[in-house]
Amino acid sequence: MMKLRSALAVVATVCAGVMWVVVVGAIINFLVASGVSATERRAVYEGRVRVVDGDTLMIGQDRLRLEGVDAPELSQLCMLQSRPYRCGQHVASALKDMIGRGRVRCVYRDWDPGRLAQQAGRAIVQCEYAGTDLGDWLVSRGLAVPYYTSQYRSVGMRACERNLGLWAGAFTRPASYRRGGDSVNDRLGRETGRTCDSALRRLGAQ
Repeated sequence: MMKLRSALAVVATVCAGVMWVVVVGAIINFLVASGVSATERRAVYEGRVRVVDGDTLMIGQDRLRLEGVDAPELSQLCMLQSRPYRCGQHVASALKDMIGRGRVRCVYRDWDPGRLAQQAGRAIVQCEYAGTDLGDWLVSRGLAVPYYTSQYRSVGMRACERNLGLWAGAFTRPASYRRGGDSVNDRLGRETGRTCDSALRRLGAQ
């Protein structure tokens, strides 16, 4: 009887160990699949990048958000000549093509804690590639809009006035899209009939 109990105790211990390994493995797989990274705070991030979306980059395990710009989400649709197109994917592809396999240098500006429990924090950065400010490059081509700062406002105004990129059609402010909004006040672009001055004022009220 004692031997049986000892055997059962060993089996229970082994099973508990196996379950612990399975649970830990599942958590790790979930974090990897969710794109959660162990971003470190440092003065400078430098290296080859992976473009996550139009305003988010990865250098190694560090997740970086471009300062002062907001690009469409990957799932976001915009309008051009009254037809929908995948503007979020278009912007991400354009940024990938611009950077290629080159090295990017990013300077730390601030920290953005994860909005959801499963999201790790990310660094807010200003990045350069081959001497070009990536935020300026995106906004000047109408691929992103100024965000929470006047840093790129004049650049965004010129892109709007020239009907470049997103401004040529109609799009929902990315910040509003993330919150599930799509009201008339949050729609921008030439096809909405809204003036550039009005649009840039709206972007300043995020």
